[in-house]
Amino acid sequence: MRTRLLYLLITLTAVLGQSNLAHGQEQTLQDRWQHFLRQAESLSAARALPSQSINSYPVDLLLSASAYPDFSRYSWQTITDLKAIASQCALSPGLSKTLASRPELQKAASFELALCQGDELPIRWFKTAPFLHPAGGSYAERYLAFSTHNITAEQSAELQPYTTLSDPQHPLYTFFTDLETAGRDALVSGYRAYIDRQQRLWISGDFGIRVLSALQWKKVALDQQLVLSAITAATQSCQLRYSNLCVSSQEKPNISLWLSVILLLLLAATLSRTLWLRRQQAKEKRFILQLLTHELRTPITSLGLTVEQFRQQFDTLPELAQDTFGRLLADHQRLAQLAQTSKGFLSSDPNEPFQCQTAYLSDWLDHCVAKHELSYELTQDIELTLPYYWLGICLDNLIRNAKQHGQGTISITASVTDTRLRLCVSDEGEFPSRLKRLFSRSRTTSNMGIGLRLVSHLMLKMGGKLTCKAHPTRCQLELPL
Repeated sequence: MRTRLLYLLITLTAVLGQSNLAHGQEQTLQDRWQHFLRQAESLSAARALPSQSINSYPVDLLLSASAYPDFSRYSWQTITDLKAIASQCALSPGLSKTLASRPELQKAASFELALCQGDELPIRWFKTAPFLHPAGGSYAERYLAFSTHNITAEQSAELQPYTTLSDPQHPLYTFFTDLETAGRDALVSGYRAYIDRQQRLWISGDFGIRVLSALQWKKVALDQQLVLSAITAATQSCQLRYSNLCVSSQEKPNISLWLSVILLLLLAATLSRTLWLRRQQAKEKRFILQLLTHELRTPITSLGLTVEQFRQQFDTLPELAQDTFGRLLADHQRLAQLAQTSKGFLSSDPNEPFQCQTAYLSDWLDHCVAKHELSYELTQDIELTLPYYWLGICLDNLIRNAKQHGQGTISITASVTDTRLRLCVSDEGEFPSRLKRLFSRSRTTSNMGIGLRLVSHLMLKMGGKLTCKAHPTRCQLELPL
């Protein structure tokens, strides 16, 4: 029972592990995130910007860094020299030397000279790269701000697309006005999602940019079992980080998993109760054995005194009574031995139940087989120290089983090697299979032998083993020396 329960527990644990693994492989967090983005892109939004509108503007002008000096490419001295042109209307010697090695500064120097001298620059001049001034901002927005010429509305409209997104004159400024610069940079740089301070979700895709309300995107996230939140300084960890979003999994309750866990707990509880009941039964059996051993001492002692009295008068007994006395003496010795052995089982010493005696194998075998009127074969007769009492019970049981259930001639052989003693009881019958023995156990009490199962148990306790083979029937006791 315990073995079967353990097998069920191991099997169920393996099934649960495979089920969870399959569930985990079925759809990863990354897969669900991609599904969320696709569904979010298909939602209608009250605020949207077509992709054509975004793609018509240079990306450099849309990033927030475009409004500040580019110190990664230009030194502070170079920017100072460019600013000095506005007051001197001439190039400083240092800047002239720099222009010789840095041709890309030529446009900035020409622009500053034109502003200082009041020259008008054609619109096409602003439509060619580079668009950004080294000191920050675009040439177009600086021209609109500092030019002394009267710029017409038509000219201004042509220049506005070439201003930076930070400039209110840029055509997209109104659309992005309530989105922080980090969000604008994320969307322009290619990120497909950004969540702002108002919990609106900005989605970028092939269609352009859409702004979804919290009610819209949270419904889609719930369908995909996702939890989205903005990453802040207090954010400890995320399963998935994307843009400024912390994406976590919100698993739905797995009913089958919970049922399996409950079943596993029930099986564990059943196993625990079974083990507890077995322990209680073992305690009860031990108590009964203690009680019987204690109660048998008095009648066995009394019987011993009676046997001793008959022994003293043995010569005066009739011949028939002498034979009866012999059987009485043997039964008393067996009862006394059984009581002593039972006492040993109750002892804390694990070796005491199997106390050994020293005797020749032939003497012991003569005693065991004589009552069955059988003979035996012994390869080597030597003196051994063995638990003869229990070994004799096991051998006697095998002989009785062979006489009761076997067929033909019963043979008993004993062999001794340097390390093993082997006792074999064989007959000419067919030893039944384990399945047949399971379904054909006798329901009567006519056979009071300890049975092969208990013989096997005793042999294991003594450090040996019982081996049964068929065709023909052979039962072998093997004990290490």
